[in-house]
Amino acid sequence: MASSSRALRGLSARAFSTSAAVAEEVVASTPAAAAAATTQSPPLSSLAQDNVFTPRAERKLLKTRGLTPVGSRRRRAAILSGSRIPFEQLPYQCFQEARKVLIQHREEKVKDIEAERQKIARLKAQSVEPQNEQRQQHRLNSMERYLDQLKIHADINDPMVKRRFEDGKGDMDKPIYRYLADKKWRQYDRMIVMQRITQMNVVPDVLPTIDPTLNVELSFGPRDVQPGEFVDSRVSEVPAHLNIQPYDKGERYVTIAIINPDVPNVEADAFDYRCHFLASNIKISPTQTSVSLGKLTDDQVILPWLPAYTQKGLAYSRMSVFVLEQKDGQILDAKALSQRYEHDDFILRGFVDRHILKPVGVNMFRSRHDEGTAGVMQRAGIPGGDVEFKRKKIEPLPYKKLPGSRYSPDNDKDDNQYGDIRSGKEPHFECDFLTFVVANMVSSVEMTVNPVEPENYQEDKTKDAEVTVWDTESDISRNPKQISWFVIFASALANFSDGYQNNLSSHTNVVFSHTLGKAYTSTIQTRISNALLVGAVIGIIVLGYTCDIWSRRGGLWVTSSLVVIGSLLSTLVFQVQSQGVSDMMWYMTIARGITGVGVGGEYPPSAAAALEGSNEHYDHIRGPIQVLTSTLMATSAAPICTAIYLISLTASNNNLRIAFHAIYAISIFLPLFVAFLRFRMRDGILFRRNNFKTKKSPPYLLVLKRYGWRLLGTSAAFFLYDFINFPNGIMSSVIINNVVKGKDVRQTAIWQFILALLAVPGPIVGSWLCNRIGRRWTGIAGWTGYIILGFVIGGCYTKLTQNAIAAFVVLYGLMQCFGHMGPGATIGLMSVELYPTAVRGMSYGISAAFGKAGAAVGTQVFTPIRDAAGPASTFYLLGGLSVLGAAIYYFLPEGKDIDLAAEDESFNIYLRSEGFGKEEGSAGSE
Repeated sequence: MASSSRALRGLSARAFSTSAAVAEEVVASTPAAAAAATTQSPPLSSLAQDNVFTPRAERKLLKTRGLTPVGSRRRRAAILSGSRIPFEQLPYQCFQEARKVLIQHREEKVKDIEAERQKIARLKAQSVEPQNEQRQQHRLNSMERYLDQLKIHADINDPMVKRRFEDGKGDMDKPIYRYLADKKWRQYDRMIVMQRITQMNVVPDVLPTIDPTLNVELSFGPRDVQPGEFVDSRVSEVPAHLNIQPYDKGERYVTIAIINPDVPNVEADAFDYRCHFLASNIKISPTQTSVSLGKLTDDQVILPWLPAYTQKGLAYSRMSVFVLEQKDGQILDAKALSQRYEHDDFILRGFVDRHILKPVGVNMFRSRHDEGTAGVMQRAGIPGGDVEFKRKKIEPLPYKKLPGSRYSPDNDKDDNQYGDIRSGKEPHFECDFLTFVVANMVSSVEMTVNPVEPENYQEDKTKDAEVTVWDTESDISRNPKQISWFVIFASALANFSDGYQNNLSSHTNVVFSHTLGKAYTSTIQTRISNALLVGAVIGIIVLGYTCDIWSRRGGLWVTSSLVVIGSLLSTLVFQVQSQGVSDMMWYMTIARGITGVGVGGEYPPSAAAALEGSNEHYDHIRGPIQVLTSTLMATSAAPICTAIYLISLTASNNNLRIAFHAIYAISIFLPLFVAFLRFRMRDGILFRRNNFKTKKSPPYLLVLKRYGWRLLGTSAAFFLYDFINFPNGIMSSVIINNVVKGKDVRQTAIWQFILALLAVPGPIVGSWLCNRIGRRWTGIAGWTGYIILGFVIGGCYTKLTQNAIAAFVVLYGLMQCFGHMGPGATIGLMSVELYPTAVRGMSYGISAAFGKAGAAVGTQVFTPIRDAAGPASTFYLLGGLSVLGAAIYYFLPEGKDIDLAAEDESFNIYLRSEGFGKEEGSAGSE
């Protein structure tokens, strides 16, 4: 016994020695040797979390004391065999040498920490002017974040720190333990939560997106609930308990919301939202994590706990738990909000936007109908406990009714429907494509494949909710995101085709001016240009109305057909020249008018479909997507059209007829390809849930009463922009043709190409700015560029055109670039974003119709103004009108922060409050 004590003292004394250890000591001190020497576990009375190392002892500890071991078995065996030698004094030479290196590294970091603390203290001691306080605070926050990083680097490799963290003894007030806990959470638990809420479509059904930064654990009483787990209705009858773990320092106030997005609405044949709990002003910190929802005060609870329940016949309900961080120092008035909000028809998106909350945590559980649901509903005073939802019987598709078909009902009358292995018959299965679950009612469809039941097996066929199927069987198996991208891509290509058609007018003027000479008068030139615009106004109004009442997709089929017909007729215009120039020009006017109806008709359904398609999965970037698919595509069509025209001229040795046929022939194939893509389109979720299809007379007077000022603003801005932009685009060839010496056709085309190319960066920059600084200020920035460059070009017009044509084209192109960056990029976006889904097409149609009217007026007066006051006068007019455009933009509402679903819900509530559709519902689904 004495020799053992001396050996132990020798090991302890030499724990930090750098000399080599005796071989016998090393062998005797290994965990394996200790385990071998210890033939039996410690006595029951001495069992502890850090001294059990056999499975039997671990089970005994858990059974008798309810404790689980900490650390690894090797470490626990080493501790036990070393007669309780402290961990940091374990007698392993390599271990101690490594610790010396780590200690030296930590000392260096400690010096850096002390130096940074002194810098912070000096900065705090400085007196600053009131206007510089915010800058000083920003710098202090940055320095404190750097200080926390230094603390983490100082302790990140310390084995004692890692040991305490593994044992669950870490102090969450210290940065290193918060860092380790955050890292561990992100490696597994966070991934599980994100996988569940994504797979079950909580995102984007409840909120469009979320990036959790804190851990939310859910429990009912002693039972912990895993994300997405089914919870018995009797268990969830009592308020839940949350453990909310932040990983950054400091206290903050949060709001907790529990939302069920699967509430059936039989009247609207859709689903609504219900808030089961809502509370705010809940203080949490890294060490204050426990939140019992049943113990919150009246100053915190907005909507009290409503038990989770699912009525009979529904698959299940997704109960999503969101933690929303309030702004620094923000305290919500819970009592006032409790008067404003109710459990039913609660839209979390609108609540988050209205109160400037940031989603930082999420969890979920599921509820389904069970034997205790009726009692729970009765005790909570919730009606409908005896209501059962049944699935509608769907008529089979026509091809399934054909005699002899494998789907024919006659084939289902065989006695042996499951097949007979002995007779060699294959089992017969039927795909039940219409088995919908409430959980996936918005963004996906759950599909089951079941064998056909015998005729006498007809019991309990009503397990799913009564849901109207809005799409064909082929749509059910599609990926919703893929369908959204088809909608967006088809809209982008349609806008490219429309931009191509608009830019044909510029080259048409050059071709007819050279081939027809003086017979192509300014009156005819204006008439042909206006034919496209007048047709566009007709198309915009008609399709703007029908795409709201009928379908986005159906309206786009009509427009593509009209563009194909009009383009084909325009291509054949020189075949009519033998009938006389006058008849030829009237023929061209009619053909361009037909094309204009198709081009104008594209705008409302295409813009609405693209916005609603991007809102389903990409709501946070719906603005940039809309700009890129509309303005960028239309702007890019100009240089491409000019390049084709230029290539045709070069290849045909300046043969204008060949170039004319080339550019117009291509315009036929573009809408054909667009029509092909629209086979894969479907109407968006927002439109299917909010439209006036079932209403005999849409309440346009109520719409005008609510959105009249917005409509006036977008219409006026659209009118001014097209009044300025459209004539400048069409007449650019005339302006450059007059500037180019000798009026060389190819030289004019080259300058036109450069001019068109300079405008392309505009919508790209605009798509970035519209999310950074907002739609309004992006538009105002574009108008400002118009003002400056308009007056500069107007003032220097003579010098530029006579001595520096390159500088003139560059300035002209920059002016067009600013226009496409500002109002060109945002006016179309705001004209669809500021209005509810049920009237989005019509509202955009009215605004765009005013725009085309402005383009027609501008085209009509452009030539007379230029002839009467000189070419420079048009640029002065442009700069002056841009001042008015910027002023109008200033008073338009900002669309970046508008939640489309919340806007639809607000519009429906407004209609009901005005007495519209109280019996049949307001703007509902089809």
